[in-house]
Order: sequence, then structure tokens, then C-alpha cells
Amino acid sequence: MKYNPEQLQHRCLLAERLTSMLEECGFKVVEGYSEKVFSRPVHTNTDISVLVYSSVFGREVALEGKDAIRVSVVYNSSSKVRPLGKMKRVNRRGDIDDIVNRTRLRMRDAYKVGLNPEKCHCGAPKFTSKKGNLVCAEACWTKNAC
Repeated sequence: MKYNPEQLQHRCLLAERLTSMLEECGFKVVEGYSEKVFSRPVHTNTDISVLVYSSVFGREVALEGKDAIRVSVVYNSSSKVRPLGKMKRVNRRGDIDDIVNRTRLRMRDAYKVGLNPEKCHCGAPKFTSKKGNLVCAEACWTKNAC
């Protein structure tokens, strides 16, 4: 069925299918967000998680077309959450099943990043800083640990 964001039935159906797929894949809802954000830890390192910003509010997806589904990989360091990567956003256009499948593909790509992040010599994963440099997520250079 081709998704039409103007129809409440389509927004509810997309929200239901997206939520169902995320739960089948082992994702859990993260509290504290206005939209439903889902998280799943990477099995090789539970400090690394894949996050899906679903654009689901209540029982329907947002009406706004520019509010795409976003997928990212984060590392929960000892001091704060650091982004390890983000995937191309999933625009809510086309067939409902295609939107759900594109989201699943982005989740798999993100999980692969979480499985094999570039690592610092201290063992922590590296993330890309605002300047574009790869930096230790634990900021080990400030702790004289390395």
C-alpha cells in the first residue's frame, strides 16, 4: 500500500508495522523522548547501542514529511553518550512495507558499525569529532591512562 501521510489510517498503519518490526528485532523503547525512540545493545559490547528515532508519536507517525526516521550508533562512555555513526535517514515515501524494510536495512548497517568500531589503543571505540577527527570515546588522553 502506498503511504499517504495525509491519511490517519496510513500513519497509524506505518507506526504499527514499524513498531512491530523493531520489537521483533529485539529493540526496546527508550523513555524520555516525545517520539518513540528504540534501542538495542550490540551483543559484543553492551556499551554500544543502535538507536532508531522512529517519528512515531503515540499510535501514529508524525504528519510532517521532513520528520524522517533516523538510525544511529552510540557509545555510552563513562562520562557521556558519544555518537559512533549515523545512517542515511529513511524518508517516509513510497510503499509502507518498503519504508519498514529500508529502516531494517539502516538498522543492520548501524549494527555492523557497532560490531566493528575503530578502536583506540586504550580499547574504547573512536568517534568522529565535530572537526572530523577520529577521537577516543573515553577521552583517554585527558586521563593519562594511555
